Amino acid sequence: MYLEIGSYSYNEGTGRWEGLFDPYDRVLAYVWLNAPPFDTNNRQYTVTFDDVQQSMFNARLLLSGLAVVKLVPPNDTRYALWFQQLSKL
Repeated sequence: MYLEIGSYSYNEGTGRWEGLFDPYDRVLAYVWLNAPPFDTNNRQYTVTFDDVQQSMFNARLLLSGLAVVKLVPPNDTRYALWFQQLSKL
């Protein structure tokens, strides 16, 4: 399993990780059942729609009807369009 967590930072004043949890203390992360391909030249993961559909747990929840797409700014939206497409399948 591979966890992809958006941008977050530690707030010393509150002693909390900001951007890692929602207001209900749930972790905000993309969960991969298999890590996406890693491009060693660019030192980043290269993700396609098929990778998301086949290997991302979040996408499987959408496809099975156990989740819905809800975008709440300033959430990380790198997969938002693909999630919206998957929710219509």
